[in-house]
Amino acid sequence: VLTTMECWGGPHIIFCFIFTLFFILFILVGLFIAFLYNESRETSADPLCRLDTNLEVYLLLYRLLLALVSVLAQEDIFKWILGLFHIIGSGNFVKLYFKYIPFYNYIISIVYGACICSYFWVSFNVMLALLLESMNYTGTSIAIILGIFIVIPLVMNLREKVIMRMVFEYRHDKIKDEHELDLYLNRIMDLLESQANNDVEEMILLGFANNHKNECNNPECPLNNQEELYLPLTDSYIQGERTDLRNPILMRHVLNSINALYAKNSNSTAMLHIRYSNCLFSYIGNIHMSLFELNAAEKLETSLQQQVTIYRIKHSIESYLRNKYKRKGKDSSKQIFENLDVSLVITFENLYGKLQKAIEKSASEHIEFWSHLDSLLPDMNTLHQ
Repeated sequence: VLTTMECWGGPHIIFCFIFTLFFILFILVGLFIAFLYNESRETSADPLCRLDTNLEVYLLLYRLLLALVSVLAQEDIFKWILGLFHIIGSGNFVKLYFKYIPFYNYIISIVYGACICSYFWVSFNVMLALLLESMNYTGTSIAIILGIFIVIPLVMNLREKVIMRMVFEYRHDKIKDEHELDLYLNRIMDLLESQANNDVEEMILLGFANNHKNECNNPECPLNNQEELYLPLTDSYIQGERTDLRNPILMRHVLNSINALYAKNSNSTAMLHIRYSNCLFSYIGNIHMSLFELNAAEKLETSLQQQVTIYRIKHSIESYLRNKYKRKGKDSSKQIFENLDVSLVITFENLYGKLQKAIEKSASEHIEFWSHLDSLLPDMNTLHQ
């Protein structure tokens, strides 16, 4: 850009230093977002929360590789390679977006998908301009601007079709992985929360409930039995015949049964335990079982982002208990709630985990002791008798 600047002169060295400094800062910020902001839970309070996938890691590596290729491929002879690099990379990220639908928040998800699809559209038009360069093609800018206005409604429509196809065409017992389970349950929760103000969402929820009731063969499914259902989250219950399929208590227990069925039929992974823990806490309000699932996740191999997720869910549970008991103490004017140690539940779960480890150690040493008597001191085996 600055044709009069001397290479490796004073100003050039200063600019290179500033560029290097901000490039390292960009890498650090990208690594922080990619590795620590993936979550195995959905939340309306955190709009940037996303699925526990490696999509953001791939995107960061792609950005770094793209920066390197762009610096090295400055000559005209490399413009075709650079153009193909852009169009292949953007097309792959469009595919990954519609495969995972990574962001839970509707607006953030649409904006993210629109940006990726716009990137693909711009790359495609640039390649088209290179192909038609000899014909003096001049409509690239107009095509790009018009296409960007079409991208947003297109992404909204395709995203909704992908999720609805999963809800109505996939059997709940045929879900392949935790990412599909996340999308499946999160969409039903969206329907459950928005049905009161949206007739279309209400009809979709009824369609899902009737479809699930006809296809579900699980005897423990709340739609197939008449047992009393209690929801600790709202301290309410229902009993008798399930006539209202839109009942929030009933539907939350249905989602919990789907999650429990998947956990029962799948290999135990940290992400699965975290997902189920959040379901128990967010949908049902079962604090004890939620912490039990988190402890089970900690015993397995966990990534750094999953460890952060476990910490945040425990912190959310502690905050929930603190607010709950403070509110009860204020309403009932009793000092017992104000003086209650709200971390007692967390402490109990930690001590419970230590107790389990101590029992396992004791059993192991007991077996080793009697095995030693049997193998080295056969005469002492009478003690075992």
